[in-house]
Amino acid sequence: MDSAITKEVFRLLIREGQELIRDVELYERPFEFEGNGRYVLVGVRQAGKSYMLYKRARQLLADGHQLEEFVYIDFDDERLIEMTSDDFDLILQAYKAVYPHKPILFFDEIQNVDGWEHFARRLANQKYTVYITGSNAKMLSRDIHTTLGGRYADEEVYPYSFAEYLEAQGIALGAEWEYGAERFKVEQMCKQYLLWGGFPELLLYKNKRRWLNDVYEKILLNDIILRNKVKNEMALRMTLKRLAESVT
Repeated sequence: MDSAITKEVFRLLIREGQELIRDVELYERPFEFEGNGRYVLVGVRQAGKSYMLYKRARQLLADGHQLEEFVYIDFDDERLIEMTSDDFDLILQAYKAVYPHKPILFFDEIQNVDGWEHFARRLANQKYTVYITGSNAKMLSRDIHTTLGGRYADEEVYPYSFAEYLEAQGIALGAEWEYGAERFKVEQMCKQYLLWGGFPELLLYKNKRRWLNDVYEKILLNDIILRNKVKNEMALRMTLKRLAESVT
C-alpha cells in the first residue's frame, strides 16, 4: 500500500515551520547550545522542550543563518498520523526540491514514529545538524546513548525554576528586595509556585487544575503504565495518591 504521506505534505510543513520560528513569541531560559552539535532534549511533558528548539533556531538566525535553512517538523501534527519510518527520507527530498542548502533539522516529538532512531543515526553519520525533542517513555535520557550510539548530546529540560517563574511573571528583584514591598509579591508567587508548579504553559491558563490533571493522566498512562507494563493500574494510582499526600 502506498504511503499517505507525500513530499508535498512535507513541503507545506517545512514552510509552516519556518513561519512558526519567525513569528513565535519566546520566553528566555538559561541554556546555551554548543556550536554545531546535535542534541536530544528530553524531560517531562510540557516542560518547554519545543520552545528550546525555537530558541535555538532564533539564535542561529542571529548568528547569520537564513530562515530557509531550517526544517522544523512537529510529529504531533495530525497530518503525519499515518507516517512510518519509510517516509523519513521524504523530508530531505522535499527540502532539496526547493532549497539549495544543507538543512538544519528540528524534529519535535519524533518518537511518535517507530524506527526514528535509525533515521537519526543516519543524519548524524551524514553530518547534519539536528535537534530532537521527545517526552514519552521511548525517550528517557538513559536510553539515548543506547538508541543513538553516542552521536547526540542529551539534555534534560525541566519546568521553570522559581527564579524563572518570577521572571516570567514580570517580577524583577531589586537590591534588598526582601525589605520592601517586593517581599510580599515574592511570598505570594512562592505560594502559587508551590501549589501549581513551574510548567511554563500553565501560566496561560485560568483553570490550572484541569490542565495539570490532563498532564498527570498523560504521564501516568503513557510514561509509567505503558512503559512498565503495569497490570494493576488502581494500585499504582493509590500509591501515587498516598505519596502525594505525604509531601510536607
